[in-house]
Amino acid sequence: MPRGAHPRLATALFQGMVERVVALVQRIQGMYEFEVQPLREYFCAKYLYDTAPQSRLGTEALDSIV
Repeated sequence: MPRGAHPRLATALFQGMVERVVALVQRIQGMYEFEVQPLREYFCAKYLYDTAPQSRLGTEALDSIV
């Protein structure tokens, strides 16, 4: 196949490779999500851990993590 013969195919293959390598997929136009469930769970847990208010030992509150 001559060089540059199918630029649309090359673009589609490259886009597919980028999505799979970085584990992001676009199922809804303009919305990206992690394809692998454990990655979704990890980043969700990390966000909750980083943003939830901390409680002092022995004084757990219902709206905080221990």
